[in-house]
Amino acid sequence: MVTELEINQLKTVSITLLQKAFANHLALGAEGRNTGKFNDFGEVSLMADWDAEETIINGCRQAGIPIVISSEEHGEVAVGDNPQYRGILDGIDGTNAYKMDSGPYGTMFAIFEGINPRYQDYLVTGIIEYPSGRLLIASRNEGAFVMEGNRIFPARTSGKSNLDPMLTKVFIDGGFEFNTEFFKPRLTNFRNLYIGNIGNKGIPWGASSMYYFKLATGETDLVLECTRKRNLEIAVAFGILAEAGGVIVDRHGKSIAQRKYLSFGQAAGEYLPIISAATQTLANELTLIL
Repeated sequence: MVTELEINQLKTVSITLLQKAFANHLALGAEGRNTGKFNDFGEVSLMADWDAEETIINGCRQAGIPIVISSEEHGEVAVGDNPQYRGILDGIDGTNAYKMDSGPYGTMFAIFEGINPRYQDYLVTGIIEYPSGRLLIASRNEGAFVMEGNRIFPARTSGKSNLDPMLTKVFIDGGFEFNTEFFKPRLTNFRNLYIGNIGNKGIPWGASSMYYFKLATGETDLVLECTRKRNLEIAVAFGILAEAGGVIVDRHGKSIAQRKYLSFGQAAGEYLPIISAATQTLANELTLIL
């Protein structure tokens, strides 16, 4: 069992590494948009993506954290001889938003207890927002907080429990065709519906990291997406939302808390609807129209 002291130590390291990734990102400047190596999915990564992950991975190594990290660019990386934790890392979530300078994006990092954890086994999880540098950080049973300059304040969801087409604010991750095909037809009468891809309200691309950031801080009420390659964004968001008062559930309204990170929604070509909501009640209402 991981102690409170150990969690606090992991939290301190995570904050330091996310802030270091932010500083390095600023230092890269325009060079960060240059292409670099091929990632684990056969895609060409940007220098900024690769560098952010290198910063976190090397930082864990230097801090002596025994961890296996699942990442977007580097794939699976073992740090130490006897890993005790599972790390989840997305160097730049919102790469298209970054390349096109269309809005904020972020680095996402979380540490889970054990190398084959359930979603509920999160210990520390965080998102740092670019280009503002705001940091959203949460740890188990300690709540979620936003660090902005010298200010630290609690992060809480909106607490909305009623699904109202005129008032409920909804984000759909439009980067995956499944999401637009599954969710959009069922929510056509929602006034505050945002689909984060080309052709929507003049904003070319959004970022899942920022949708979750807004959900955890009460700026939106629902984030709708699907399982896909390693579920990196969903895994990092789970602990943040749990600590901020929100939930992540499947299309039937059941929490994914006890699902195994390494296997849930990870079959080839498997896309499962995922609902992230300000409250369980709101999630339940949405499932009635899906």
